[in-house]
Amino acid sequence: MTAHRNQNQHYRVDANSLIWGVILLGVATIGLVRSFGVAINWQVVQVAAPLVLIALGALGLVINRHQSRQDPS
Repeated sequence: MTAHRNQNQHYRVDANSLIWGVILLGVATIGLVRSFGVAINWQVVQVAAPLVLIALGALGLVINRHQSRQDPS
């Protein structure tokens, strides 16, 4: 995760890195589960994946909005 310090010694989270990291973590988890021979219920993934992506998009919006309010430059 990429973080930068500002003048107040707080870490600023890079929303893009966070979201891509969570998405790729999910892809890696599916690959790991498949490598152990466990069957994946794709109907559950078909419903859960869009919901997770919407939640990640909302998280990214909240993080970017929060950062833009704190850092006027």
